[in-house]
Amino acid sequence: MKEKVIGKNTFSLCEIRKWRTHSILWAHRIKRKAALSWQTFRRQETLGLVGASEHNESKPKTGQGSLPAKPIGINS
Repeated sequence: MKEKVIGKNTFSLCEIRKWRTHSILWAHRIKRKAALSWQTFRRQETLGLVGASEHNESKPKTGQGSLPAKPIGINS
């Protein structure tokens, strides 16, 4: 099976469909794919958070949340 795709960790859809779903090879491939997907997701999430924090630090802080100089609704 893997001899057809030398040097690559991929299998054709045709080959995968031939596997029995209860075989050890099938289970191993599914677990490996899930682990790689999870690692990729975590890596992207971590990089995204780091990028967001760097972006927020570079912006000057504005007075958001401070009280207005004149109370609202009072006419003078």
